[in-house]
Order: sequence, then structure tokens, then C-alpha cells
Amino acid sequence: MQITEALLSEPGDIWRFVQQAVDHWPRLLAVHFTRHSTRVNIDDY
Repeated sequence: MQITEALLSEPGDIWRFVQQAVDHWPRLLAVHFTRHSTRVNIDDY
């Protein structure tokens, strides 16, 4: 509960955290999909 209270007390920090998460999501998805596609390609051969 203390974590949520700390987040709610600092709206600027929440937006900064959300912005960082949004910035990192495409990279994480790209890494995940490239790993998955390479694994599928190896299995096909």
C-alpha cells in the first residue's frame, strides 16, 4: 500500500514512469517477436 501512496503523492513521477514504460515497450516487443520468429525458423528446418 505504501508504494501506491507514494506514487499517488507524486503525479509527475507517475507520468515519468509511464513514459519510460511506453518508450521501452516497442523494444521489448521487438526482442520478443524476433526471438520467437528465429525459434520458429530453426524448428522449420
